[in-house]
Amino acid sequence: MKQSFGFTVIELLVVLAIISILSAISIPGMIKWRQDHQLNSATRGIQSMIQRLRIQAMKEKSSVSIIFNAATNDYEARITMRGVEGGRTKLLKYSLPPGIRFKEIKFGGNETSTLRFNSRGLPSGGFGSVSLMGRSKAVMKIIVPITGNPRITS
Repeated sequence: MKQSFGFTVIELLVVLAIISILSAISIPGMIKWRQDHQLNSATRGIQSMIQRLRIQAMKEKSSVSIIFNAATNDYEARITMRGVEGGRTKLLKYSLPPGIRFKEIKFGGNETSTLRFNSRGLPSGGFGSVSLMGRSKAVMKIIVPITGNPRITS
């Protein structure tokens, strides 16, 4: 009697079929999860940047403006320095990650794309919001109320 070790071709084909079916079911979900995670991460990054600049405006008793550009999917912060560096404007530039874009930018009660904070950390042009859209067409919105403290909504 001859003893053989290993798998038959049929057993290998069954295993490959099971792996293929499981992959076909799970990969689309993983892709959507990754896209949603990128949108969530970009939104939280903008929210924390707004909060950081608001605190910096209060700390340094200066004015801060954040200009959002939907055409190029980037935004920049301009901080007017006072004190020792009086009169100098500090410029910080940021870009959205690939696949994320601005959907709507509305500050000061109209379609203005600039958010301004005064030296007390309050939005000087009034409240507003900025919405981001991901590849999966999911939208997240950052609302900056009249108190100046930004929050995220879906």
